Amino acid sequence: MATRAFASPPLSSSLPGSASPQVISWRAVEYASAYRLEILDMTGATVFDAKGPECERRLDLPAGGYRYRITAFNALGKPEAVGPWESLEILKALFPKVNRIDPVVLYVDGPVASLSIFGENLFDTTEVSLVRSDGRETVCSVSEAFPGGSGILVPLPSSKDLVGTYRVLVRNPGGQSSRSSSSFSLVSRPLLTLTPSAGWASLAPVFDDWYTSTWDETLYPKGLTVRADVAFARSKALRPGVRLEGSAFLTEAAVEGASVRSDMRAASVYFFAERPLSPMFSVAAGIGGGGTWSFFRADYGDGNDFSSASLDFCVSAFVEARYVVLDHLSFSIGAGASDVLYRSAQALSVRPAITVGWRF
Repeated sequence: MATRAFASPPLSSSLPGSASPQVISWRAVEYASAYRLEILDMTGATVFDAKGPECERRLDLPAGGYRYRITAFNALGKPEAVGPWESLEILKALFPKVNRIDPVVLYVDGPVASLSIFGENLFDTTEVSLVRSDGRETVCSVSEAFPGGSGILVPLPSSKDLVGTYRVLVRNPGGQSSRSSSSFSLVSRPLLTLTPSAGWASLAPVFDDWYTSTWDETLYPKGLTVRADVAFARSKALRPGVRLEGSAFLTEAAVEGASVRSDMRAASVYFFAERPLSPMFSVAAGIGGGGTWSFFRADYGDGNDFSSASLDFCVSAFVEARYVVLDHLSFSIGAGASDVLYRSAQALSVRPAITVGWRF
């Protein structure tokens, strides 16, 4: 019968838990008064030989292959039973380390989710525990080990009782363990989330066939945007969704003695995807289209005023960063790009915006 034990790292090691014990134990023999344990290395030299009444021995042997034998002595001190020589393998206790956890937000609703843990010395024999912020510990199994001990895949149980923020505790055979410095969150949400928001928006002309000589300032800050985001919350890393957005912009300029003013109203529908980067921070990007109503007026002050209005199609896209406080209050900062397709021209602009919303 082959037996395994685990070697401690050298005493000079600075790794935590370096004093991992090596213990050999056996069942007691009836009427035995003492036991002798003999251990030989692979060359046949004796490296351990001790006799006593205990049914276990603590060792301090380097990693490698050995043979051992146990002899039981009776009350008269005579050998009563001599066991066969058995194989013994001392394995080096490897210190596990967690470098990264992915994803950082998972949902307990829906399909079973898995947590990828990346680091060093992580194997299929590694024990994994999820330690919640309140101290509750949940033991998980390893379903897959990545090559070279670089990581493991851990299926997570699906239960709303597990909602919370966790750190990962990993422990290798031999007692070496470590805890992740970063955390991840298990959250429970309905299939759909609704986030209405409103805030400041501005317009920065980039290319304009119609107003090229008029709108020559870098940024026109008078604007407002109102939005409603519907997201499909799932256990995956990406959350798809639909955005309904209404915006209004006012641009003013003075050209050749005329006071020029343009009012723009835009309504768009976007399809977007949101990627959580932490329990509270995420990024999103989307693309869509809609309509833009534009009213242009030039006042020359002599009664020769000019005005026009048009309703045109627009193509739009956006990117933004979101920060959610207390799982509901949402702050967003981002920028959109919109190309208004007039009948005989087009106008491309960038639209920075800052909004505040509430996630239901």
